[in-house]
Amino acid sequence: MEVSLHMFIDRPIFNTLRLNGYMEGQPQTFFLFLYEFQHDADVTLVLKNIADHHPNVKVYASGSSSLVINSKIQESLAGRKRVVSIHPLSFYEYLRFRDNPASIEKLQRLNTIQSHALDRLVPELYQELR
Repeated sequence: MEVSLHMFIDRPIFNTLRLNGYMEGQPQTFFLFLYEFQHDADVTLVLKNIADHHPNVKVYASGSSSLVINSKIQESLAGRKRVVSIHPLSFYEYLRFRDNPASIEKLQRLNTIQSHALDRLVPELYQELR
């Protein structure tokens, strides 16, 4: 039996996967979601091992520091990754997702208002903003 560094690095993640229902060789796809993955120094080794040896595990890794992420995954995950940039919502887009047409109308009319008391004039917008 060959012992590699990957076996020791990956053991905690695969224990977690197994506790959550993953079985090696299972026919259905198992999804793993990682948030702010760039904070773990060895994560690219783990992701490479998963991609190379566990085709039924699909990983969605997100993070807020695109420069760090790109530098970490550029070489080690070449050919194994797809990078998708997701930009933050504007306040208008946020209100659309909240399905709030009345607030959208007020927001669009704000540029016609001259006041130092907008928080009192449109408190519902300030509440959504908070």
